[in-house]
Amino acid sequence: MFRCTSWTNRRSFIRNASMLTTAATLFDKPTLAADSENPFIFGSRAGYSPQLGALVSEMNWMRMVVLMSVKGMSQEQLDFLLDKKANTIGALLLHLAATEKLYQLNTFDNVSGAELEKSAAFKDWVIPMNLGEPARQKIKNHNL
Repeated sequence: MFRCTSWTNRRSFIRNASMLTTAATLFDKPTLAADSENPFIFGSRAGYSPQLGALVSEMNWMRMVVLMSVKGMSQEQLDFLLDKKANTIGALLLHLAATEKLYQLNTFDNVSGAELEKSAAFKDWVIPMNLGEPARQKIKNHNL
């Protein structure tokens, strides 16, 4: 079962990452900020504070890398298991979505770990969040 024992650690991580991003943006070259369409340049973006702009640029890059990695994959490729203890690519993609959803509920909606485990959203995402045998059985036969 998913254990929500590190919620305060995640908040500390987010706070520390925000401070690091803030420090990094202080040294951001203004010429790079103007090139906000280039996904390979991290930094401030038009319409965002410097910190949020840096976060948005990093998230856009990560999204691009994940999508490029799986582009054109067939259902068979997404369901491929390397061995009986592995996770499929499809399950790992759903795991990314589950992690994002549960972190958003905790971070933006301030849903505690205990409340989260009782929520309908948790029940929908618990299998992809935990992966393992239940995910190998349930997460298959989906196209990209």
